[in-house]
Amino acid sequence: MLEIPINLNTMTMRERLVTAQALRVAIETMSKVPSPYTEVSNIMDMEYVGEHYFSDMWEITALMVEGQKAVQQQIDSEVE
Repeated sequence: MLEIPINLNTMTMRERLVTAQALRVAIETMSKVPSPYTEVSNIMDMEYVGEHYFSDMWEITALMVEGQKAVQQQIDSEVE
């Protein structure tokens, strides 16, 4: 397997945005798992990584995900 070293200091803005968005979506998805199967410590670790290592993109991704939800709800209501 090809190993690509990741350096947070050299990631492009696009790479940081996509990674932060992936974390945000993963956290939301994992949070929907019912207890006792919810991986709480993993969710907390991912929130920490998002807030501390991707802080420049963290709030932006929250707006993006909320916008995506609104669009999906509108699509769903038009289909019905």
